[in-house]
Amino acid sequence: MRLGTTGPDALCAEQVLAGIGYQFVGPDDYFEIHAVNSVKAFQAGKGIRPDGVLGGATAALLGIWSGPVPEAAPPPAAPQPQGAFGLPANSGSGRRVVYSRAQQRVWAVEADGTVVKTHAVSGRTREPYAGTYRVYSRSMYTYSTENPLVKWRYMVRFAYGPGGGRIGFHEIPTKYGVPLQTVAQLGQPLSGGCVRQSTADAIWMWNWAGIGTTVVVL
Repeated sequence: MRLGTTGPDALCAEQVLAGIGYQFVGPDDYFEIHAVNSVKAFQAGKGIRPDGVLGGATAALLGIWSGPVPEAAPPPAAPQPQGAFGLPANSGSGRRVVYSRAQQRVWAVEADGTVVKTHAVSGRTREPYAGTYRVYSRSMYTYSTENPLVKWRYMVRFAYGPGGGRIGFHEIPTKYGVPLQTVAQLGQPLSGGCVRQSTADAIWMWNWAGIGTTVVVL
């Protein structure tokens, strides 16, 4: 199974992953990015190449496969950031999320300095102020206090705006079910205050950035 697999096998795999402590939206019968990331984490902990593909070796360790198991490949070297999307200098240390207002991009960094994910976002160029924050609350569903018709999911709050409004990472908001911007427009400062992400990236951030996670704003 891999990203996009559907049907009862996907449901079974997600149920097993949930049963051993991995948290994501579901289980359901669609193997989404959050399930793939859970598989990667499981594989890394077992010394299997963390490719997110649930093959024979991984499924056997999960107890859902009894057929032939290929020899597990060694884990690859830690991924290195490339090109213009490399982790900015002077962005803190330890396990953290780094948010560049100038680049409108975030990086998720493990304690050993490995960048495990980076993606484009839409926030603001001046808010929140540069500094080091921590995730202090999360909500699966929320809405704008100024306009309750504007709604979004996967809210991970880490800062406050100048007027006291709460700032966090979340998916692109909708109004009457219509997104307020396109995924293609991520990378531009189009938000009214928070940090917008694609739904897939918002789910990933929701699973990775628990309460207390450090957030460095540049």
